[in-house]
Amino acid sequence: MLVKEAVKAVAETGGRFLTVKTMSDGSPNVFYAKTREFYLGVGFEPFEVFPDLWHPSNPCLLLVKEI
Repeated sequence: MLVKEAVKAVAETGGRFLTVKTMSDGSPNVFYAKTREFYLGVGFEPFEVFPDLWHPSNPCLLLVKEI
């Protein structure tokens, strides 16, 4: 429901994309695996991995959802 409301708010302002950052699958953390699964399930697509944005042990995944 929160993602639907975010999509609606972005669309109302003329935005075309919604983005989110989380840890990439380069991290073995099971909680972030569930986070990625959630975002993929609501229509986000992996866009780019930033291996050193936060820290080398916490690679960042940028996901994008087209509105």
